[in-house]
Amino acid sequence: MVGRFSIARTLYRWIAVTAIPGTLWSAFEMYVLTLGGAQMLFSSIVHTMWFLVIVVLVGVVALALWALQSIAALILKGYGVKLALPAKILGMFAVISIGHLGLLFSYEFWSVSGLRIAVCLLGLVGMSALLVLFIRHLWARREAHAST
Repeated sequence: MVGRFSIARTLYRWIAVTAIPGTLWSAFEMYVLTLGGAQMLFSSIVHTMWFLVIVVLVGVVALALWALQSIAALILKGYGVKLALPAKILGMFAVISIGHLGLLFSYEFWSVSGLRIAVCLLGLVGMSALLVLFIRHLWARREAHAST
């Protein structure tokens, strides 16, 4: 049984909270703006909104850490118990995070291909799922977790 306070869960939640803003902005640029055609990613913010560039960079690093933590929780049962999340949810966090990072780093290849629209729609669905899972299992469960 998980106690009232779990450092592992708190760290997991904070990394997720750190990842969300930068991930959502990168998803907007990658999936929404690319629906109209390939572009130079983040060129709209690099000269005018340097703070947002930092948010995106920190978000990408945090998203990678979030994926690694989710995979570690799936492999190490003790760590998974401390996070108090079902394996299915941890797997979905890991798959969506790794998928988004893979699409981010391969943007130049898929953004000019015939699959651009399908990839953008798939990315939007993935980011929507990530946001819903984050809200349901990490944000909203704070009070429920404290009462266990």
